[in-house]
Amino acid sequence: MRVKVRLTPFHERPNLILVAHDEGDRIVSELDVIETMSNDMEFTLHLREVDDPAGLYTLTVSLFYETRNPPQHEVIETFLVREADTGNDS
Repeated sequence: MRVKVRLTPFHERPNLILVAHDEGDRIVSELDVIETMSNDMEFTLHLREVDDPAGLYTLTVSLFYETRNPPQHEVIETFLVREADTGNDS
């Protein structure tokens, strides 16, 4: 899945953790970004151990500086991956 993260301008370089969960709350993808220099980023997250990617997912993006808990800011988004269109109308 493609993820775009845009941060407000900053003086101190933040860390990010992106975690995707499936409907069963199982982690299917993770990404750590350490002290980013950019405030506008795009990532491709690959879904691990998923036979059929169609379904409901939740992506949590946590921003922090020195310590991860608690995060300075956190955004949680839920999204649906639709069934692939096979082109067969039978």
